[in-house]
Amino acid sequence: MDCTTWQRQKIYLIISLKIPEIVENNKHIVSVTRNEKIRRLIMIGSNRILLGIEKFKVRIKNIPQEKIDVTSKSLDLSFEEFVRFQEIKSLAFASGKLTLPESMTIFNYLGDLGPERFNKQPIEVKAVLTQVFSELLTKAAS
Repeated sequence: MDCTTWQRQKIYLIISLKIPEIVENNKHIVSVTRNEKIRRLIMIGSNRILLGIEKFKVRIKNIPQEKIDVTSKSLDLSFEEFVRFQEIKSLAFASGKLTLPESMTIFNYLGDLGPERFNKQPIEVKAVLTQVFSELLTKAAS
């Protein structure tokens, strides 16, 4: 299935409005209709978790790697935090605070057997998921 010019323009508009940092070569993105990058960018636009991760990547570009490593280690989860995060995530999905794709994204980054998978994630994933966890805990407490 090939995109019409109007659809390509709409895709570019969505991409450029939501995540302008990702659009490095807009002619390439709009002209290649079956490119995985387009599908990923469209998926990101509807998934607040992935959008946050992409935005965070841009924000940390100029931060020294040593500082990133120290911060990343400080964001590691204990087993108890991991279990609580999974519970809160499931409750947030059940109550409509998270969409299915957002909930599945969190699950995929967290892993299912313990915090080891999450603790190996890059800083942008850890930071965004920690922020989501914090917000969900705050909402659960109120």
